[in-house]
Order: sequence, then structure tokens, then C-alpha cells
Amino acid sequence: MRSAARRICSMKGTPSPEFISRKLYVPPAQTLCIGRGIWYSSRLLPEVLSDRVPPMKRIALLSLLVFAVPIASSADEPDLERGAQLYFFCGTCHGQAGEGNALLNTPAAGKQDTWYVERQMVNYRANLRGYWGPLEDIYGNQMKNMAIAQVPDEQAIIDMAAFMHSLEPPTLPISVDGDPEEGRKIYEETCIACHGPNGEGSTLLGSPRISNQFDWYLLRQLDDFLSGARGQQPDDIYGTQMRYMAQVLDTEQKRKDVVSYIATFKFTDQPD
Repeated sequence: MRSAARRICSMKGTPSPEFISRKLYVPPAQTLCIGRGIWYSSRLLPEVLSDRVPPMKRIALLSLLVFAVPIASSADEPDLERGAQLYFFCGTCHGQAGEGNALLNTPAAGKQDTWYVERQMVNYRANLRGYWGPLEDIYGNQMKNMAIAQVPDEQAIIDMAAFMHSLEPPTLPISVDGDPEEGRKIYEETCIACHGPNGEGSTLLGSPRISNQFDWYLLRQLDDFLSGARGQQPDDIYGTQMRYMAQVLDTEQKRKDVVSYIATFKFTDQPD
């Protein structure tokens, strides 16, 4: 974590240590078992309190709710007009409406959560994503260079992320040939605890929204996590966690099935 901060701060015009600490902070609840507890206990509280749940399990789930307190962080007020100006160049690949472009291998960027965009921009600049090593993330490396060249300072990251969130998500075509029903079983067992029942993600757990994203892009990210092309840097806390989770999807068919199920989600904002 500290080495990541040093790498970013050594670059001209890059985020301050305070900004980096906010974007790379790992909350105490950032583990799979706690994530599952928070998710299910918060949404099934009546069931948790019922007599059908064993007393010890009830105590464990309730304790997770008590200690899973979100960490508040201050941020500069975003300037949407400046964000639009900064994003204009990005739109040549990601689309001016944030719709992405399959021909250019660029994902949809519209309506993504601001905190996630900020974290990814920091990660690119810190060489935590797009790492050019033995297992090369070609498109990530390309994006890393863009992040360094086109986003001059931390306020620019905040402004652009806010503007991207303001873009309306498009309806995306389905291209991956998977079985959504089989994917549903995998998703509910493996993914729902962090990414939510509608792919809305979780700010508390640091899990991004994955609904209304290209299925081919999600498939490529799973492939990259599985191979180590993404999530191999020790300082990339969330990436290394996702790389671990991707090992469950150990066949191409499983990965196709789960992204085919995710492709059925309608856009849903994270609950307040």
C-alpha cells in the first residue's frame, strides 16, 4: 500500500497521499466471509432474528452488522463542466454517452460509481492495473498510459468520475453464448455477496457495479483475473481478492454462463 502511494506521488501532477489513502483504503469488512455476512444479514434481518436461525449463528450475523461501519471520507466538490471537458477525449474510445465500443475493446463507462472510477484511475497511475509484465494486460496497459497522459491531477479524477456517473447507461447487445440459468446458480453462490442481486455492487465492500456492462468485457476481465494478467500486484488489494474469487470459475463455460446471467440485469443504483 505504501509503495503504491510512493509510486503515484513520484509522478508529476498526480494525486496527493491523502487522496490516495482514500481511494486505496481497505475497510475492515473487506473479506469474503464478512462480505457474505453483511449482505445476507442486512437484507434478511427478519429471518436472522427468527427462531429458525440457531442462536450462535444469529449472534455472529448480528455482530457483523454492528461492526461493519462505513468509513466516511471527504472529497472535493466535483465540477461537472470540467469533467465533461476532460471526458471528451475519453469519449473517442468509450463513447460520448459512455456506451463503450466493442470494435475498440473499450467497456461502457456511463453511470459507473464515482468511487470506483477514481480508484481505477489511481490504480492505473500507480501501475497496479495495466501492469506490463510476464502476463501482459494489453488493453489495461493502453488505458494506464491514457490515465497518466490525460488526467493531470486529483481534482481532474474527481471531476471526470462525477461526469461519467451522470451519463445515462445504454442498452448493450448480448454477444457471449452462455447459459444464463446455469450462470444464475454460479452467481448466487459466488458473486452475489459482494456484487448484489442485480449487479449493483457495494460501496461498503468496494465492489463495483457490473450490471449494464458488455458481456465480452466481463468475460475478458474474468479471464485476466484467472490468468493473473489482472490482480497480480500485491498492493492491488481488491484486484488480488477478485483474482482469488475467479479461480472458482475454472472453465470457460462457467465464465460464459455467469456473464450471460449478469447480462440479464437491469441497471440498478446502489441502495442509499
